[in-house]
Amino acid sequence: MMADADVREAQSRKNRLGDCEVCARAPAKYTCPECEVKSCSLPCVKIHKTELECDGVRSRVKFKRLSKLSNLEILSDYRLLEETNRAVDSAKKTNVELLSMGGKYFQNRRKAQSLITGARKKEVGLKLLPPSFTDHKNNSTCFNHKNNEFLWKIKLKFPQAEDFEVVEHKVPDGSILGDLIAKYLDPAKFEDSKFRGKLSLYLNREIHRVEILLPAEGVPGKKFFLMNPKETIADNLKYKNIIENPTFHVILDENLPDFYIVHIVTKNKNLLECNDEDGEDNEEMCV
Repeated sequence: MMADADVREAQSRKNRLGDCEVCARAPAKYTCPECEVKSCSLPCVKIHKTELECDGVRSRVKFKRLSKLSNLEILSDYRLLEETNRAVDSAKKTNVELLSMGGKYFQNRRKAQSLITGARKKEVGLKLLPPSFTDHKNNSTCFNHKNNEFLWKIKLKFPQAEDFEVVEHKVPDGSILGDLIAKYLDPAKFEDSKFRGKLSLYLNREIHRVEILLPAEGVPGKKFFLMNPKETIADNLKYKNIIENPTFHVILDENLPDFYIVHIVTKNKNLLECNDEDGEDNEEMCV
């Protein structure tokens, strides 16, 4: 009984698909979704793909008469239309977002390129954060190419005042670093009593009784460069790596041993090599 059923099924398939169009020796069992070639086995399927350069995947946009569409093909076409609508809606939303932020984005890009180019002229390794970062958005630093001058946004941190921090905007890089710091050592400069209270350990100190440090970016560990208060900001930043804008740490001179000081010994483009030995005569710039 089972054998008769198998024979009838095989005969029905043969009558429906005919013979294999590849080998012509056996009844066809499969129809290619793309080119509709009839085949009887996996080897014949592979042969037809090679000879006809067919990938065997039905084209979702190939024209087919309505009378010849199967239910499965109609469902596939419906899903294709849904996917197309979703893609169009997504593209519209993305385009609106790009248009709304376009001016700001391109303005930031031009500014970023200006800063990097200016820093290269000043031999400073300036690194900028992605546009979405708050420190980048709030960076007021600019570079005047005509005057070859940076107007820095500078952060001043006072570690012995519970890491109290102040921000100076548009500071010319030709300014003497010690002059920038000195006003925070003079109690007459502050009308705010809370401000005076936080900096109480620093007030009435002479500039030579504090030390100014710059974080050694790109150097492993929490290490610092020792700044010269008698030099300009530009000279102090030369050959240093800066992220967005300089952050100077102002410490009391007696606390200097608590900080790890490094010294530049070689300079190769923006790659700095440092040593960990103390001494002020260690700086030797080698190109």
